Amino acid sequence: MSRCCRLASALNSLNIVNNGVVSVLAPNIPALYEIDKGAVLNAINTRLDAKTIATFLKHSEAKIFFIDYEFVQVARDALRLLMASLQPAQVASMPLVVVIDDIDSPTGIRLGKLEYEALLSEGNPRFLPPEIRDEWSPIALIHLRHDVGAKGSGVQPPRRVPEHPQPHPRVGDADRAGLHVVPSYVPLQRLEFYVGGGGARQHQRLHPLHHRS
Repeated sequence: MSRCCRLASALNSLNIVNNGVVSVLAPNIPALYEIDKGAVLNAINTRLDAKTIATFLKHSEAKIFFIDYEFVQVARDALRLLMASLQPAQVASMPLVVVIDDIDSPTGIRLGKLEYEALLSEGNPRFLPPEIRDEWSPIALIHLRHDVGAKGSGVQPPRRVPEHPQPHPRVGDADRAGLHVVPSYVPLQRLEFYVGGGGARQHQRLHPLHHRS
């Protein structure tokens, strides 16, 4: 949790607050979930091509683009396309780029000067992000289908994202009728499925942090 607070603090120092959007191109690594706590998350499917990623970046108006080191090349191409699509007056709106390097075996791969762990170290572990007071406040920007471009998107409020499995609604009825029922639960998808994966399976990379409490 202290890492989440650190990142939220670091984002706050970069003026990423409230409805500020950050885009992330990464597999299922801890950083993806840490980033989710500090801003409106635009999780980009790692299988998309550079042109589609550039479209998503432009539409989301992301302030920061977090990139896992494995996807730096496609991200670099996407940023070039994004830059070429902007008017001169819009160039200043290009997102800051932060590379997420491997924690255990750093590669040194960079795309710009910012690196995730270095940014994290600048944050305050006791920082408390502002509470979400409105259940319709955005927490994610979703691009539903990559083939419809900027039109296939929507804003995800917290009330629409399930945090816990819920029993099937008919279980209670059967229980009241005296039937022996084994409860069934709605399976939860990974974070990317709800906040930007478009339902496509994402590349996964196991990491030791996944197993820490």
